[in-house]
Amino acid sequence: MNRIEAIMQALVFRLDINPAELVPLEPAQPPMPPAIREALLAGNKIKAIKLYRVFYDVGLKEAKAAIDAM
Repeated sequence: MNRIEAIMQALVFRLDINPAELVPLEPAQPPMPPAIREALLAGNKIKAIKLYRVFYDVGLKEAKAAIDAM
């Protein structure tokens, strides 16, 4: 057992955590490229969607949903 695993086991024991009850985290969002952030800050949503499609190789629907969620 490596050091990190030992520390984690000690924390689980000390905090009385049941690992089986933990909810897995969703994958983190990829970092937003500066060009997309700049387009959004400038109020140019269409440009941001176009850039998102290019950067992440997704369709229009997925890109629009991602930009709308930001």
